[in-house]
Amino acid sequence: MKKKITLLFLLTLVAFASLSCRTNAGKFDKVMTAIAGTGYLKYYIRPTEMRSENYDKDRAYVKIDFSYQKENQNYVSDAYTNFSINYEHSDFVEASSFIIDNSDVMSNPNDEEKLSKKSPKIIELSNITTFDRDSGRGYIRIGTILKKDDVEEVLTQLSKKKAKLRVVFVSKEVLIFEASDDLVDSIKTAFQR
Repeated sequence: MKKKITLLFLLTLVAFASLSCRTNAGKFDKVMTAIAGTGYLKYYIRPTEMRSENYDKDRAYVKIDFSYQKENQNYVSDAYTNFSINYEHSDFVEASSFIIDNSDVMSNPNDEEKLSKKSPKIIELSNITTFDRDSGRGYIRIGTILKKDDVEEVLTQLSKKKAKLRVVFVSKEVLIFEASDDLVDSIKTAFQR
């Protein structure tokens, strides 16, 4: 009996110790954080919806998530940027990028350099991989990589609703998705951690 009580006590201690090591508050958090094997803080922004610019007509949306590492305020890894496309005509994805809106850049119409900064900036996603596809359901899951040097800019601009996700299918059809309020809130939560 004494061994059973000791074993129960030890199991309870282990459970409390593992819970106290967690850096996130619960399973429904928008952002999870943990210490990665590299010693850096790893962030995971859970899948959050972005709707097509023409959502009223095409009913297309993606669920996008980001996974990256930081040391203090410095981004030290590329971001695994994955998304599930829900669209009636889902095809394989040929290319994907973020379009950054620079329209608020003040420019003198006579200053060519500043004027060129006003046009949208394109940040390409690399290593496009199809994880899952069901054309009958209009569903495809894609994995990509957002380069380390672009992670902060993309997340910042998404949090301001000044970035959009562009997806080009093999059929050459293009869909553009806009950040939702939930995605903005998730990114701002990540910035606070």
